[in-house]
Amino acid sequence: MSVRCLLAVVFIVAAIGKLLDLQGSRRALVEFGMPSRAARVGGVLLPVAELAVAVAMLLVPTARWGAAGAFLLLLAFSAGIARAMSRGEAPDCHCFGQIHSEPAGSSALVRNAVLSAASAFVVLAGPGPSLDSALGTLHGAQIALVATSALAAVLAVAVAQLWADRRRLRAELNAAQAAELPPGLPRGTPAPAFELAAVRGTAGSLAGLSEQAGPTVLVFLSTGCVPCQTLLPSLAHWQDALSGSVTVAAIFEGAREEVGRVSAEHELSPVLAQEEQETFELYALRATPSAVLIGADGTIAGAPAEGVTAIEALVRTAAAESRPFELVVERA
Repeated sequence: MSVRCLLAVVFIVAAIGKLLDLQGSRRALVEFGMPSRAARVGGVLLPVAELAVAVAMLLVPTARWGAAGAFLLLLAFSAGIARAMSRGEAPDCHCFGQIHSEPAGSSALVRNAVLSAASAFVVLAGPGPSLDSALGTLHGAQIALVATSALAAVLAVAVAQLWADRRRLRAELNAAQAAELPPGLPRGTPAPAFELAAVRGTAGSLAGLSEQAGPTVLVFLSTGCVPCQTLLPSLAHWQDALSGSVTVAAIFEGAREEVGRVSAEHELSPVLAQEEQETFELYALRATPSAVLIGADGTIAGAPAEGVTAIEALVRTAAAESRPFELVVERA
């Protein structure tokens, strides 16, 4: 009886959590591959099915059927998680809805495996004594223990709900604060040094890129960014036309092989690759494509440029700043 009661509680909590956030339940189903139209209905039917399974397990005549339904639901959940993991995806499982959720992964599979084993046990071993008869055998301290355990379970659900709300509000507050801050580092700040893999060209560091006396433009790109693809022909032209006066370096985020293919296709050089977004974050940027102008003195020369048009203007500024330097060199 204790096993089926535990399973019933788990499914009741999961159903209530989903019913409190139906929009999130529908979104989770879409992320797992269900068509959006079907997810609209499935987002409601899933918690209803979980409630039905829980109620069935609490009643002796239907306990085995409820456990069988729980086993099938857990099997379907596990298959969806395994399919997402095989594709390298980690959608939000939304397992307990608004109460608790996490990216689908191995921990969710392990939890489902344990619950599936418990469901199979109820199917094979039977439901055991009924809930009312079991409660009828309790006396004194045992009744107090059951009541305390039930109260603790209710409080745990409430605390989990408060914790989830706190986490959501903190994330929203951090996002709002970040949106109010201007991107980039302040003008005059020494440009942060970095060491990256050189995909094309020999310079993999800021020091290597800045060897020639003159401004340096760092253009931050992503292989999966559509505006970045639009910028690549212009970037190749700038690198060629301004060679010797302005260093225009492309810093990509993405798979090393894809960076090499794209840079070779457009004949870009120098090209550097960052493993994640370490240099992007080092320069306090917020979007791709973005560009940063570093003066000949090694300091940030102004606010970063975001978008194709703004980057074109920044490169023109860098070219204009390099001309006085070229005249001085010629007179010397």
